[in-house]
Amino acid sequence: MFPSFFKKDKFTLIVTAGFLIWVVFLIILSFSASREIHFTDYLQGIDVTSSYTSTIPIGRYFLEPIIGLTFSIGVDLTWIFTFILFFPIARVSYAILRKGNKIKSKKFLVLSQIAKNYLLFALGILLLVIIGVVLYLLIGFLISGFIFLNNHWQTSAQVGLSVATGIILFKLGVIVYRYYRPKSQLAQSNPKKGKNNKILRGFKITGKELRLFLAVFLFIGLINVLLLTVPWPAHKIETTTPGPNEYLFDFHVHTTKSDGFLTPEERVDWYIQHGIHGAAFTDHENQRGYERAKTYIERRGLTFHAIRGQEYTYHALDIHLNYFGVADIIVPPGNAKPGDPSVIILNVSNMIAYVKSKGGFVIVNHYSSPPGSPYTYNELLSWGVDGFEIINNGREYSVAIRNFCIANNGTLACIAGSDTHTNQELNSFVKLTLNSTFNDPSNLTHIFQTLKLNNHECVWINLYPNPVNTPDTLVFDSFRTLTDYFTNLDIFQILSWIFWSIGGYVLVLFLYGRFKKADINRLKNIKVRRSLLKILE
Repeated sequence: MFPSFFKKDKFTLIVTAGFLIWVVFLIILSFSASREIHFTDYLQGIDVTSSYTSTIPIGRYFLEPIIGLTFSIGVDLTWIFTFILFFPIARVSYAILRKGNKIKSKKFLVLSQIAKNYLLFALGILLLVIIGVVLYLLIGFLISGFIFLNNHWQTSAQVGLSVATGIILFKLGVIVYRYYRPKSQLAQSNPKKGKNNKILRGFKITGKELRLFLAVFLFIGLINVLLLTVPWPAHKIETTTPGPNEYLFDFHVHTTKSDGFLTPEERVDWYIQHGIHGAAFTDHENQRGYERAKTYIERRGLTFHAIRGQEYTYHALDIHLNYFGVADIIVPPGNAKPGDPSVIILNVSNMIAYVKSKGGFVIVNHYSSPPGSPYTYNELLSWGVDGFEIINNGREYSVAIRNFCIANNGTLACIAGSDTHTNQELNSFVKLTLNSTFNDPSNLTHIFQTLKLNNHECVWINLYPNPVNTPDTLVFDSFRTLTDYFTNLDIFQILSWIFWSIGGYVLVLFLYGRFKKADINRLKNIKVRRSLLKILE
């Protein structure tokens, strides 16, 4: 009886077979489950894994599949190439099956049309929001210059996408309501069908497929962006033998006040959850992230230390520098309108001189080696910089930079900055031990005096120290991080995946059962307006 049921219901058979294969894979994976995190001090060039621990909070285990996928493929958007490759294949396969009358379920055809119309409706909403945000930013750019884009694009984009999400979810609720309350449905006019012009038929089909491609792409992209704005539970970093006056700092991070995905308040909580004691808030061309973080810390009575900072971003010369401890907003030429009273426009050398005259400090960010860089190390040193990043966003930079800083010990500091924009797990930090006489983590002068001794640690956190060897192609690049993620899970993370998989399997079968019992006439009466897309028709 049981096998005959599966034989009659191919969908259930396929779903069940896929589910069992997936669960067996997870069970096999559990036998070798061992989460391993490596810590490397790039300043001294040594492995310091034994000096630190990385602990996953209990809350993450309840949401592991969502968090894991967000961190492994959502942050780097590795799903995009896979989507571009496989979506056309799926659509061509679907067209072949329909043409060959292999899809016999009328309910499925009706429901797929509803889903298609819904996605096209979502496309219309998203395009309107994108157009609105672009116009807003364009007007701001014309009035205030490039600095307006730096300061407002992330916040305006998140507000726009939140509005779009609300409208799209509301529309989904309306569709479900109309199915269960068909009499309450407002009268809608059916779209008029034009004459079937054979010459234009191919172009129309291509246009419809391109619109559907864009709709699905933006829909997935919307989900991806929303997942990146959630401050998910992340690992906590602790030293195995913490010493006196020892602090963990990050000297480079972004918030929604420039191009980060977390608000300043969320970023503070994010750091505290990671076990970090202080951070420099270095948004592009403004310091509002620091101001809000400081206010939040004081209001909540937190012991976290926020450092005033800003990233000076000179796109024309491809050089970025962080300056600390100076409240003035300094931008490079071309990033603001001349005469703007809210900013000071200075070139690189003059910016460094100005910051130093105000008692501040300057660090060169993620700098390339000559001849690709605009200035030599000695030029930057002569202008007064206080150091260079040797680690940025988990990436090690030129050994020549590290050696140059060490050769100028007492004058130049080696720095590690996460340069984090998203909600991903922290991948680098600085461990600093302050002098017992001046043990004040809010004293920026003492911090930099200590950093210039270069006896601290610039730590790179390798979240996937045992990568799986895969061919170096775009196809495998899309799956490499995901593969590394699955092979570095602990037993409780795998159990979370198993429980979520069981829940997903039960949900799919439940929805499939509801689908089989659905009234096809009610489904046919559901109309999804697409008037927003007339500009695309």
